[in-house]
Amino acid sequence: MFYFRPGERQQILSKALEKAPPKSYLDAMVALLKWIEGVEILLQLEPFLVNESSVMEEQLTQYRVG
Repeated sequence: MFYFRPGERQQILSKALEKAPPKSYLDAMVALLKWIEGVEILLQLEPFLVNESSVMEEQLTQYRVG
């Protein structure tokens, strides 16, 4: 068991909170990971077969972002 001097535990906790990423960052990371997971699931469900260059160009146009 650890014993701290009075106020020492408060200082340790304050320093740990200062080093932790902000809640908005953590929330954004969770949202981004959920979005990536959703995209991966959609890509797994989408058939992606290329037999001809015209099909490949069509799929390239379909999946191009921006």
